[in-house]
Amino acid sequence: MTSPTVSDPRALPPSLLRLALIVAACGPSSCLLVPRFEAVDPEFAYVDGCTDIVLQGAKIGTDAKVTIGGQDLLSLAAAENDPALPDYAQDVGFKYFGVSPPAPDMEPGYQDIVMTVGDEVLTLSKGFYYMACPGELTIDSVDFGAGATAGSSVTLTGCGIEAEKVTGHLLSAVDGTDAGTFTLASSCLTAKATFTIPNVAPGDYWLELVHEDGTTYGGICPDQAPVVSDTDVPTDTDVATDTDVPTDTDVPTDTDVSTDTDVPADTDVADTAGSGGDTGDPCAGYTLVTVTGGE
Repeated sequence: MTSPTVSDPRALPPSLLRLALIVAACGPSSCLLVPRFEAVDPEFAYVDGCTDIVLQGAKIGTDAKVTIGGQDLLSLAAAENDPALPDYAQDVGFKYFGVSPPAPDMEPGYQDIVMTVGDEVLTLSKGFYYMACPGELTIDSVDFGAGATAGSSVTLTGCGIEAEKVTGHLLSAVDGTDAGTFTLASSCLTAKATFTIPNVAPGDYWLELVHEDGTTYGGICPDQAPVVSDTDVPTDTDVATDTDVPTDTDVPTDTDVSTDTDVPADTDVADTAGSGGDTGDPCAGYTLVTVTGGE
């Protein structure tokens, strides 16, 4: 078996392949000696900020400074040496990690990303896009960590989460009653918040968040709402039976009635008769949690 060569790029580890591509693009004398800022992932976030991002390049050291739209990247940290990897596979000098700041003036749109490495100023023009928040109190994810137990912490991620103005509820999946109320605490501006699961009995609960302006998230999914018992509805045991009603044995049958075999099929008719069509998950936007422990 022959040894891998540069002419066989599939045999190279990712870091060497990246280096080979850079050299092929502009030659060793001009590329290998200067810092290069290549990419950011992801390339977008809500205007609230607080999205984890990764910056990549070459020869970008470990003490660079980064701004998006003129604002410092939050929690900026360079990749560290991983003793489990060989030297050629290390990300040191190639990657930084950080958290997006809020958009300037909280306005959506493109912004430049500027990385300063020593005396070099590297810019990704319009390299980052800020999206407007879809609406008040938008929740994209609910992270219960290792599990949902009474007293454990839960993280909410989205936008427009004004923690001090929101009250949370756990609604019983059995009868819909409010089993526990809680407050939120901001963990990153208005993009992340946490709460502690109240001391409720083990079981299934729907998560509901209510902003003081009336905006809500979650609640009981209508498709799985508790069924009200009809045990108190009067039975029809006293209703007269129809045993004395004349039968229709003498009524002519409809054997001579024309069939509908010539009626056009409704294959082109929209499927709207309660089938749901392609609406997807009927409980999308609702969160059902199984709480263990507690009372």
